[in-house]
Amino acid sequence: DSIILPQKKKEAVVSTQSTGVPERRFILRSNLTLRYTNGHLQTVPVKCRIVLPTFYISVENVRFGSCLVGQMSQLPVRIVNPSASPMDWSARFEGDESEGCFCLEPSSGVFHAADSSLLSLSFTARTSTISTGKFIFTGSPGGRTVELRVEGIGTHDEVLQRIL
Repeated sequence: DSIILPQKKKEAVVSTQSTGVPERRFILRSNLTLRYTNGHLQTVPVKCRIVLPTFYISVENVRFGSCLVGQMSQLPVRIVNPSASPMDWSARFEGDESEGCFCLEPSSGVFHAADSSLLSLSFTARTSTISTGKFIFTGSPGGRTVELRVEGIGTHDEVLQRIL
């Protein structure tokens, strides 16, 4: 027996479906023709749902405020996969680290469906000036990217230190 795939003249119909969850859902509709060894042909309608997962982070901007030079400050950030599909994610930092160092732990992970993880974001000031940058999160499959902007200021004055 063999399977005859749709010819170019018989394109499959693809539509999108909206739900309350911020994920992309596609519905593929087509006909599948089966040819049996006895010569009989049977056409079967096929419907396929494809769900591309998504994610978001709990905040878009993090301001550490004034931090003592050389001392690390930490804040929590949550990353959430509200969709019904598993996905991988990773984060990379973009910015000048000569004034301060921003770190994110963990910097990558795997989500199960409807999952979330608590991340630790830290800043260590190297000088008494402002330090800025951003973490770019990328999810796969789907290729969605989300940015987390970060800012911190170094100080030598313990009175101006951010109270944790």
